Amino acid sequence: MAYQRLDREGCVLHEPALARVRDKFVGGLRLPGDETGDCFKFTNRIAEMATARGARLRFGISIESLLTDGKRITGIVTDHGRMQADAYLVALGSHSPRLLAPLGVRVPIYPVKGYSITLPITDPGGPRNRP
Repeated sequence: MAYQRLDREGCVLHEPALARVRDKFVGGLRLPGDETGDCFKFTNRIAEMATARGARLRFGISIESLLTDGKRITGIVTDHGRMQADAYLVALGSHSPRLLAPLGVRVPIYPVKGYSITLPITDPGGPRNRP
């Protein structure tokens, strides 16, 4: 993903509201092609669609490792014992590389810390986020 490293003034240029707290940070990343969505809504809808197609979701279980026959995943080891399935999907976000590394699978997923908030505009003449 394309990104720009910004110093303090670059951050203020792209988000003028930060001018009021410029002494609280030294820089940031700008990801012009990045997008966000409603994660709660998205994941709940995926769960509904998956269960409608026969998936059985299990919650409150920690995956410790993957079992393989050298060519494919044959099961998982969890804190509730071993489990097997017809198919396996790794969707652990930034934790995926750690689970897959012992299998020699490298995935380019890196954690990035960021925050987003949506607020009503109470001062139409005040600073706003600009592209």
